[in-house]
Amino acid sequence: MFTIYYIDRTIKGQLFETRRFPEIYPFDEEMQKMTSPSSTSELQESRMPGPYKIVGATSIGIFLSALDASIVNVSLFTMQEFFGVSISAIQWVVVAYLLVMTSTMPLMGKFGDRFGKKKIFQLGMLVFIAGSFACSISIGFEMLVLGRIFQAFGAAMISANGLALVTYFTTPQNRGRAIGLNSIVLAAALATGPVLGGILTQLFGWQSIFLVNLPIGIAGYLVVQFAVPKAEPVKETRFDTIGAA
Repeated sequence: MFTIYYIDRTIKGQLFETRRFPEIYPFDEEMQKMTSPSSTSELQESRMPGPYKIVGATSIGIFLSALDASIVNVSLFTMQEFFGVSISAIQWVVVAYLLVMTSTMPLMGKFGDRFGKKKIFQLGMLVFIAGSFACSISIGFEMLVLGRIFQAFGAAMISANGLALVTYFTTPQNRGRAIGLNSIVLAAALATGPVLGGILTQLFGWQSIFLVNLPIGIAGYLVVQFAVPKAEPVKETRFDTIGAA
């Protein structure tokens, strides 16, 4: 006689009934292991993109956003002579970028939670590219500062959601390593900025420190488009306006 018993399981709100015939199906225990919660979690983790893939895809944008915090430093005197402004005024090229980026990062992170981290990250890449182009064609000091503000908004979107994407698509086992690699990219960009800025300014003029962002930024956008899956937004209806302010 076959031993017949029923296992009721609820999957996505529907009730399924499975029959078990142990004398006919010798591998039924293997099937039970595959349907256990732990194996389901392992299966989901195996389908996630590798941590190096996510870090590599997002590192281009993160590198650019950090690079532009330091690449302009050695070009300030050249830009000061070009625009004919005072030393205190030219400092706004640096201050405007850092001030806007750091103050809006929490808000951009919130936008990533609500509308999708990948979407906001890519939007940040486009805004950053547009700001870089505006800086490179600036004919007035005010236009240069405005371009830097646009860059800063884009950099805030990139920085806040780049690390969020790395965290979202990694497991507890490899998350620390992925965040460490992300930090290495950030530090390398800050260290590379003054050297690269000096070389470009000396050879091609101060405009080149912004033009270099265009091809790299476009490449970074495309890499994220094809290499990073969508991160589902958090379903929330209430926006913390006071906290954002």
